[in-house]
Order: sequence, then C-alpha cells, then structure tokens
Amino acid sequence: MAYYPSVIPTPIISVGLVDPTIVGTFIVRIDGENMGQWQNVDGLDMQREVEKYREGGTNGWEWQFPKGITYSDITLKRGYVYNDSMERLVDWFTTGVTSGTVVRKNFTVEIWRKGQIAPHTEIDVFGAFPIKFSVSSLDITSDSVFVEEMTLTHQGYTFRNEYPMVIAPPTP
Repeated sequence: MAYYPSVIPTPIISVGLVDPTIVGTFIVRIDGENMGQWQNVDGLDMQREVEKYREGGTNGWEWQFPKGITYSDITLKRGYVYNDSMERLVDWFTTGVTSGTVVRKNFTVEIWRKGQIAPHTEIDVFGAFPIKFSVSSLDITSDSVFVEEMTLTHQGYTFRNEYPMVIAPPTP
C-alpha cells in the first residue's frame, strides 16, 4: 500500500498513477448512519453578504463592509433505490408534519476517489433538515434513469481532509 500526500507531486500525476480530479463516489452519513452512495451533491456554495455605504462627497467609490455568510441549499441525487436508507430519509422528511417542528441533523458527505481505500475529503454539514423530496417522472416512453432527489437546508458546513491519499496496491 502506498501513501501519497493530498497534494500530489507533478511527476506522479504525469506518469498516470493518480488523477486527483477523478471522483469515484459520494457517501452520505446522517448522524453517523450510512445513507448510501449518491451520484450528485449540488449546492455546496457560500456567499458573503456585503453592506455598501456611499460617503458624502465621494462619487468614484463606496465603502463595502463584510456581513454574514449565506449558504445554498444542498441537493442530493441518486438512482432510485428502495431500501432502509430511503425509508429513513422519507421518515425524517415527514417527521413533525402535524406538530410543525423539524428534526435538525448533522451529516457528512464523504468524497471517494477511484482506487482509494479511505475517503479523500469529508464535508460536515450542520443543523440540516429536508425541505424537498422527489423522484423523477414516471414515463414509459423514456429510457431515462429513475432518480431520487432530496434537498436540505442547513446552518453551514466545513471541509475536512484528515486522510492521506491511499491507493490500493496493484493486483499481481
């Protein structure tokens, strides 16, 4: 087993041993429970709000003061799989329908690269709850993949890269 740092020296990339841009899969863990592999994780962006103030007598520019950060909702997509993880996601979504309360949970998106035996990067999302759950249209005239989709709102996230890049040894 070979260990490589997260930043791979150029010679290793150039000989084709590792392509750092290829993502193999995403695994989502909600409160530590594996919710399976997902094909697409969208909405991992943040934006700082800016308050602008035009001072009297300055016509060429204005003061800009930093404010808080806003986060987009995160959407998870995968090919439809009816199993216990999907059931738990739907139960989480419908919890509190009659009482008007939601259950906030933390979740982690693990980013796995092809050939690795540990996740390369993890994204920890805090205080999330589902705001939309859907499956793709039922259309027998189309040969498209039946997709399950869940959108979550949250209170922020952080990136972690605790694991070195671990490449499985070549098979003889």
